[in-house]
Amino acid sequence: MIKSIEEANKFLNDYMPIYNKKFSIKAEKQDYHIPMAEGIDLDRILCLKAERTVRNDNTITYKNELYQIEEVIAGKVVMVTERIDGIMEILYQNRSIKYKPINIRPMNPKKKKLKKTRRTACIPSLDHPWRKYNKDKNLSYNEKNIVEAFV
Repeated sequence: MIKSIEEANKFLNDYMPIYNKKFSIKAEKQDYHIPMAEGIDLDRILCLKAERTVRNDNTITYKNELYQIEEVIAGKVVMVTERIDGIMEILYQNRSIKYKPINIRPMNPKKKKLKKTRRTACIPSLDHPWRKYNKDKNLSYNEKNIVEAFV
């Protein structure tokens, strides 16, 4: 029975060689690493990636910073990658695109608002053919609707 730390340490010193002999496996000396294929860019794989949608003024935000994209790809989704060494890259369809950091968003010219004009109802004259559409009962179209509503 083990009752103290000293007794536990003494037991482990005697027991560990028996345990290792029973369960340990010798390592093979062959190297199982696979060589990396040509053309693989580990910096593009091992990086932080974030998708951003390009605004109509060709800007995106990343980490509270504003970036102007120099190509016209408004409304498209781009991938922002940040490498381990801090280099940032913006990719569109797996190709790098040029950008520059900016301080303020470019202003769009204000569009003139069109004045809304109220349309007045077109009321046909008393002798207009639409008023004479329904000849039964010698009532005009509007008068017939009024009579039918009360019947």
